[in-house]
Amino acid sequence: MTVLASRFAALGDNARAFMGSLQRTIDLHDVEEEVFLAVHGAGTPPINGLASRPTGRGTV
Repeated sequence: MTVLASRFAALGDNARAFMGSLQRTIDLHDVEEEVFLAVHGAGTPPINGLASRPTGRGTV
């Protein structure tokens, strides 16, 4: 159970860092959040679909 809690804590830390990075990008370019989301597609992260691509791992 401790391992699971640690994993979720790490995921939370990563999410906070990611959101902070997005906010810094928005602030740096002095863009309204609504415009940023309209340009970059709200709800469709750029990594969408990567999980379905073969990684080459585990192949012999």
